[in-house]
Amino acid sequence: MALASRLREVHTLCGTGGRAMVDVFISYSGDDRGKAEVLARALAGQGWQVWWDRSIPTGEEYRTVIETALRDARCVLVLWSPRSVRSRWVCAEAEDAWSRQALVPVQIEACRPPLPFGTLQTADLTRWGGDASDPAFARLAADIERFAPR
Repeated sequence: MALASRLREVHTLCGTGGRAMVDVFISYSGDDRGKAEVLARALAGQGWQVWWDRSIPTGEEYRTVIETALRDARCVLVLWSPRSVRSRWVCAEAEDAWSRQALVPVQIEACRPPLPFGTLQTADLTRWGGDASDPAFARLAADIERFAPR
């Protein structure tokens, strides 16, 4: 299945109340959308079903769709940046993922994650340019594999 099609299929199922088990939910600040998209495409290209909030269907309630996708995800990547550490949504999504042991924290820019997340080992993608063969991406993929085997 083509990458764009795989991303669209997961968005549609989660957005309309369908019960799709998503491999990876990406939590990020809207200001980091470009980096989130590059990561979503790279992960989908590796065979994971990825959910991020760019395809919430018209007329659907954001909170309901996001909560459903978050709950149904096997793991939650939280992209930490100076902007996301100030986002109530990102922190709430991180808290939810942590409480069910599904959190995979990822640093995309130098910042200090809020407590208690700063005490966790965090994947470092601060220098990652989108290349799936990059060792930093390969380490992240191995971490995701523990939660969502392909």
